[in-house]
Amino acid sequence: MASKVEESLKDIQDRLRREKREQELQDGLAKAEAQVKDLESRISTERVTWVETLKGQLGQRGIAGKGLESHFEVRLKELERRWHEEKLELGAGAQEARTRKPTAFKKEFELQLEKEMAGSERRIGQVEAERDGFRKRA
Repeated sequence: MASKVEESLKDIQDRLRREKREQELQDGLAKAEAQVKDLESRISTERVTWVETLKGQLGQRGIAGKGLESHFEVRLKELERRWHEEKLELGAGAQEARTRKPTAFKKEFELQLEKEMAGSERRIGQVEAERDGFRKRA
């Protein structure tokens, strides 16, 4: 009987140890599951925060991008306007030069022609004077 009692006590002690170990494992498992849930909620919160931050940044980029786009659009229109004005000025200047150039060229040609004719007449006069001088001597 003493051996039965010892065996029963040993079985009871083993069962208590097993139950205690199982209880510790279940407590550890519950604690780990609680940590997992806590980490999941933190990750979810951080994700939401990042998404909101990125949306805000993209929104600001969009606003800044639109501002830059409108600024460059205004500058481009201004450049196009100035280019058009300069083109018109050059066109008018070229037209004036086309009409003035032949007239100026013609006047310059006539002046040179008159100078050459005057020089030729002078030379002819000198040659005739020399010829007359030779005739008188001879």
